[in-house]
Amino acid sequence: MRTTLGFIVLWLCTGAFGFLLTKEVCYNTDGIGCFSNARPYDNANGNVPESPDHIQIKFLLYTRANTNAPQIVSKIPLSIQQSHFSGAKKTKFIIHGYQDDGHGPWLITMAHAILTREDANVFVVDWSKGADNINYLQAASNTRVVGALIAQFITQLHATAHAQYGDFHLIGHSLGSHISGYAGERIPGLGRITGLDPAGPSFENKDPKVRLDPTDAVFVDAIHTDGDSLIQLGFGLEQPVGHVDYFPNGGEKQPGCPNEFGQHLFNLITLKIEALTDGVACSHMRVLDFFIESINSNCHFASYPCRSLADFKAGKCNTCGTGCANMGYDSNNGHPHHGTYYLSTNGNRPFCKKDEEEEEQDADDYDDDYCYDNDYDDNEEESEGGTYEMRITLGLCVLGLCTGAFGCWWTFRKEVCYTAEGIGCFSNAKPYDNANCKLPESPNAIQVKFLLYTRANTQSPQIVTKTSDSIQASHFSRTRKTKFIIHGYQDRHGQWMSNMAQAIIKREDANVFAVDWSKGADNIDYNQAAANTRVVGALIAQFITQLRNTTQAQYGDFHLIGHSLGSHISGYAGERISKIGRITGLDPAGPQVEKKDPMVRLDPTDALFVDAIHTDGDSLIQLGFGLKKPVGHVDYYPNGGEKQPGCPKKLGQHLFNLITGNIGALTDGVVCSHMRVLDLFTESINSNCHFQAHPCSNRSDFNDGRCNTCGTGCANMGYNSTSQHPRSGTYYLSTNGQSPYCKG
Repeated sequence: MRTTLGFIVLWLCTGAFGFLLTKEVCYNTDGIGCFSNARPYDNANGNVPESPDHIQIKFLLYTRANTNAPQIVSKIPLSIQQSHFSGAKKTKFIIHGYQDDGHGPWLITMAHAILTREDANVFVVDWSKGADNINYLQAASNTRVVGALIAQFITQLHATAHAQYGDFHLIGHSLGSHISGYAGERIPGLGRITGLDPAGPSFENKDPKVRLDPTDAVFVDAIHTDGDSLIQLGFGLEQPVGHVDYFPNGGEKQPGCPNEFGQHLFNLITLKIEALTDGVACSHMRVLDFFIESINSNCHFASYPCRSLADFKAGKCNTCGTGCANMGYDSNNGHPHHGTYYLSTNGNRPFCKKDEEEEEQDADDYDDDYCYDNDYDDNEEESEGGTYEMRITLGLCVLGLCTGAFGCWWTFRKEVCYTAEGIGCFSNAKPYDNANCKLPESPNAIQVKFLLYTRANTQSPQIVTKTSDSIQASHFSRTRKTKFIIHGYQDRHGQWMSNMAQAIIKREDANVFAVDWSKGADNIDYNQAAANTRVVGALIAQFITQLRNTTQAQYGDFHLIGHSLGSHISGYAGERISKIGRITGLDPAGPQVEKKDPMVRLDPTDALFVDAIHTDGDSLIQLGFGLKKPVGHVDYYPNGGEKQPGCPKKLGQHLFNLITGNIGALTDGVVCSHMRVLDLFTESINSNCHFQAHPCSNRSDFNDGRCNTCGTGCANMGYNSTSQHPRSGTYYLSTNGQSPYCKG
């Protein structure tokens, strides 16, 4: 299935396959020229930048005349003339990075700190429409257009207000650092660029043309705070990129920031936003604290010339030697010697380390000198570790649960009605608050398709609608049994569904519908997809009812087979149809359903016979995506029902494959056990080996070897589960780690 599964870690998922063609886009009407993905601009996996109309860049001007109400200024001369911009003042541009926007607390705080320090023009650049993309590589590519638009704007400021290029200072965080470089390379004599932990992914060890480098301004300085390897969740650039590069605390992980892998993973999965900020993003964001503190501090972040991290760790960089430098806002005072500089900082505010005799006074004065109070932004929040909380989705969407971190914060119930479509109303009142109170999208948005396979059209399914004419014109026959195969989250009508349909048709002359609800499943927000299952279930029930009304098909002849969220869709359909024959849940989805009311998940009341196979019921922190709880008349737990043989189980390997975008390995790793159920069920359809399962009360008994006899009766897992109608209960069995899976 489409194995993103909502896992967008380090934003690299969509960049795993490379690209085949050289492309070029031209935005001549916007005055910024053409952009190709030919070398060296292939660093973003061949993505070309989106248009200025799409990105919709905004320049928000803060001055001492409007510290709390920024003016939106455009490149039109009249807009510049009517603003508070003055060509006689120095001008600063603050540029955010990926998944951030121009209204975050840290940008406003930095703008205010600069205005406290000097009477300047401060532009906050908002390019959020280009930065807020699930595909990091597209956002990385968009930096080229953003840089060009900033250069165009600066040129117009120069032409309209006679501002001098040497008076401009661009301050960029993460991707914003490289945007600054793209802008600078278009403006000869640009005064200064400061890169705040320049983004590493897609820029590390690339041609200087595609990243910030010393040729982009008269003076380029950079501060590196998160330059660890990508596998260690370092988001910054390790290599020097400026005339002067600072590496506080070695430039990799910062003191006061959690560095434990397991804790990061747990916070990602459970979406503890503050903990995530203090963990994964802490070192990458710490640079903002350093720079802001440096603007008005009496402590100047003195840094020592140093050749390498090894020398710094060995204590060889404690003297000024050829000359020290001040990290931060005052870096260009005296234009220090070119090179790399290292220093130590504190793990919390004040971050700058002073001489011993100054520390006591510093502690007394700190609140007045350095704390940014709520006058700057009434909604500003700080995390416990002192980092500013940017929009901390950071593209790190685990199980697509990104928007579900804050709980149901509204105090009133909501309801949507789709009466025109004939499926009624849907409320988020309990127990239907399980999807973070999300309401299902409309049938028009989800666009469910029913694709019919029969022996008359095994390779070319027919799209059938609920109209009588469509049903009658299809190969559907009421004299045959009917199967529905329903996919899950981030999936669509793909190869496994075709394989299963053809296996069923080989076994028996049946109507097999593949249900494609990909428009409702392909959502970065898992909660929204989970809520959409209710409408999909209602539409399937409506379609089955119409099949019965049009052809007199019997409800008892219908069998719904759902994978993951598709299992619960089957349940929603079944509860609307009295006496539907059978529902099979293939590793029913666990997140937002485990331990919830039976009304929001598959349960035994949804059909005459409900069976379920559990293959990935481990805890969510162990990346188990399935439901552990029994949900049917009969529940099967092959190999204990948690992790399957032949599937990689080490979290470190999973994390590495996620980070590097190794999709094949990711499939065999993170989603292997969740997908294995499809192989087991498909094999069971035509196999002479019947996946015999033994009654067993729990996994412990299975692991202890207490479930090796039939006792009160064995059962056959898979397609043949109903042939004996076993007693209700839980059944365990062992399988092989590869095909054939059934142990004869």
